[in-house]
Amino acid sequence: MASSGIAVPAVKGLAFGATCSLVLSDRSGAPLPLPEGGRDTIAWCDRRAAEEAAICTATGHRLIRLQGGRMSPEMQVAKLLWLKRRCPDLWLRLGRAEDLVDHLTRRATGRRALSACALAVKWPWIADHGGWQEDFLAAIGLDGLPDRLGLAQAGLAGRR
Repeated sequence: MASSGIAVPAVKGLAFGATCSLVLSDRSGAPLPLPEGGRDTIAWCDRRAAEEAAICTATGHRLIRLQGGRMSPEMQVAKLLWLKRRCPDLWLRLGRAEDLVDHLTRRATGRRALSACALAVKWPWIADHGGWQEDFLAAIGLDGLPDRLGLAQAGLAGRR
């Protein structure tokens, strides 16, 4: 704000648009880099969670029907299931997983909020079916995920 020359009261909103990338942090909030010199972000185009996406699809859950009949390996839950199954040491250290748009918002504002759009499109969240689809998460072995990552308590941004 200081370098822009714009007064803080003049700002009426802030918005980010981002792909289905997932930013990982440990329990202290430090970046949680992936193995082999990886970064702390699983990019939207990362398709190594294909087997985990197939596991999600096989549930036949209403969430899968809303995603066109199959889960993409680009979705957040497939990536997190991959992390749990393939990198158990990192899974144990995982404290926060944020959609890139929510990560950028938190970094810019200092407040944690979840984008209602990101929830509806990228996470196992269905607003008119109770929000978090805990039965789906339990079926794939990620039960309690929203509470574990502090997602259940984070405020929803963009909800009216």
